[in-house]
Amino acid sequence: FRGVGSSTGSYSEGVGEKEDIWAAGNYLKTSGLREIFFAGYSFGAWVGAGVIAQPDHPFCSSVFVAPPIDYFEFDWPPLKNKIDLMICGDADSFCPWEPLKDASKKINALLEVIGGADHFFMGKEKKLVILLRDYLAKKT
Repeated sequence: FRGVGSSTGSYSEGVGEKEDIWAAGNYLKTSGLREIFFAGYSFGAWVGAGVIAQPDHPFCSSVFVAPPIDYFEFDWPPLKNKIDLMICGDADSFCPWEPLKDASKKINALLEVIGGADHFFMGKEKKLVILLRDYLAKKT
């Protein structure tokens, strides 16, 4: 996102970041890709939620990894049937799994909880990769 690492631009409270997601998705769509998957981790999941909630977003499927529900407010009803998979750790202080389980049921999303994983999946990266790889293999 803008303002992170060596990227250009400045953080804009999620507004400009949503524009960036729209721009990237539309660029891929106009490049001829038919199936464009969205995956957002932490802040990226929150920003992506604002895009995925719109009826004309360019993504065929979406995954949220460690959405920080204790830090940002998520508007769940518009996301019903728009997120296929959510992944979190059971030791994530920004994304407690029990409230996320309730949200996942409301929006018809599959929830995968990785035991012993914190918000950064330290030491559990392989399990996260396996879940994402399996998900993509089923979708493509």
